[in-house]
Amino acid sequence: MNYIKEINPLSSSAVVALWHTLMHINNKRGWKQTFTVAAGVLRMKAGLKDSAFKRARIELQEKGYISFQSKGGNQAARYDMKSLQFTIESKKVKDKPQEINHALEQHSTEIEGEAPQTALLIQK
Repeated sequence: MNYIKEINPLSSSAVVALWHTLMHINNKRGWKQTFTVAAGVLRMKAGLKDSAFKRARIELQEKGYISFQSKGGNQAARYDMKSLQFTIESKKVKDKPQEINHALEQHSTEIEGEAPQTALLIQK
């Protein structure tokens, strides 16, 4: 993940603090697709009160940056983090499909004359 591209689209200090905390915890766990962590741990590490934590978590979910599933009671919620960099780039792609298709077609005709190993790398 690209750190700068991951933090730029965040809106409030509470959202930034929660995102950083989730990134830190996920990094320590080896970048798992899904991981569990208690809300109290997130609030404490992010320095957020309960209401700010809940608003920030909902905002992150609404923007598609995380999904979470509360298990109820004293059990830790399960989190799935989405890359902000790829979420934003995929939104740009969806907004301009004609321009992108044209650019891809242009690029593919340019690489036809290149060395085979170069064309092979680009196809992956």
